[in-house]
Amino acid sequence: SKWQYVNKYDVFIGLTSTKTGVWVYKHPPDLPHREFSNINPQDLINNASPGSTVTLPPGTYGQGLFINKSLVVRLKGVNLWGVAKGKAIINVDCNHCQVIIEDFTANGPSSGCIQGNCAGIKAEGVKFNLLLRRSHINNTVMGILTDNRGGTLKIVDSLIENTGLNDQSRTLGHGVYAGMIDELVLTNTIIRNVNGDGHILKSRAPRTVLMTASLLGGTGFQSRTIDLPCGGELIIDNSILQQGQNASNVDMIALGTEPR
Repeated sequence: SKWQYVNKYDVFIGLTSTKTGVWVYKHPPDLPHREFSNINPQDLINNASPGSTVTLPPGTYGQGLFINKSLVVRLKGVNLWGVAKGKAIINVDCNHCQVIIEDFTANGPSSGCIQGNCAGIKAEGVKFNLLLRRSHINNTVMGILTDNRGGTLKIVDSLIENTGLNDQSRTLGHGVYAGMIDELVLTNTIIRNVNGDGHILKSRAPRTVLMTASLLGGTGFQSRTIDLPCGGELIIDNSILQQGQNASNVDMIALGTEPR
């Protein structure tokens, strides 16, 4: 069977090989009707000049975002209910670019980001530079994930929580997983309640810096609070680390556990 959703009137039309039926569906009180914006946010990104600023109008959009150039993207009051390229609610993929994302709000179940290693943000490319400000990522499998070709990831004034989703994901639900980039910096940022036996913070970067950050196990089912499998320089200043009571590892911080 195929289903067509007529958004304006909340009507589902079922099409089968033998007949066509119409079902009128009324939302229960805890699931109010949600009107999606008729603006295509990807068009705003695609049409923007490199180095410019894109401000999405407040509203709910039924898709994720793909960013492949240097941009400042402002998302205050914006809900993205979709996944870009099957990887993340926001997928940044560019070489030697400077991307700033502000006021991003991510919710895994609403966006369908609850399978595989779907992330709130995935950053890819050679020597990318990504700055995330004033953002909240909640209930995705991965909070933020990068690839391994250098670059920097800086997270400022943000909250990442409830990653992993346990049995809903088939991979470890790390809060932040920086691959082999050059530097990871967290400033005034909280990562908490990581599930799926993932690490609260995992970094393969040669330099990882926590400034006024809080990594909190809470009631989550995480592994370590900090895991730096390739070793490197770790700077922790004025920050709080809390290994949750459900942690599967007794060590809070691990360095150089993968000699290769």
